[in-house]
Amino acid sequence: MFQIFQKGGPLMWSLLCTSFVALTVVLERLLFLVREKSRRQPEVVENILGGVERGDVAGAMATGNRSQDFIARTLVYGLQHRERSLSNALLRAASSEN
Repeated sequence: MFQIFQKGGPLMWSLLCTSFVALTVVLERLLFLVREKSRRQPEVVENILGGVERGDVAGAMATGNRSQDFIARTLVYGLQHRERSLSNALLRAASSEN
């Protein structure tokens, strides 16, 4: 195997480095997804949406502020900045979560 690698010349080293970087990125994204899935709190998101439907926006924001769920944080940011543009606030919050 090592002889085949040496016959490939310098191009093989760049392929090896690129493969290593790609594998590292895949593993990092998998760890990120597992970590975020463990932080998810769908019941908090439901409470936020229910509070908004009832007209209790302040209560909904208070519920979301205590949460570690990224969707709850996004919704709270959107509700806090809803006076200007709710859709722009939600887009800004979502982009800051990445």
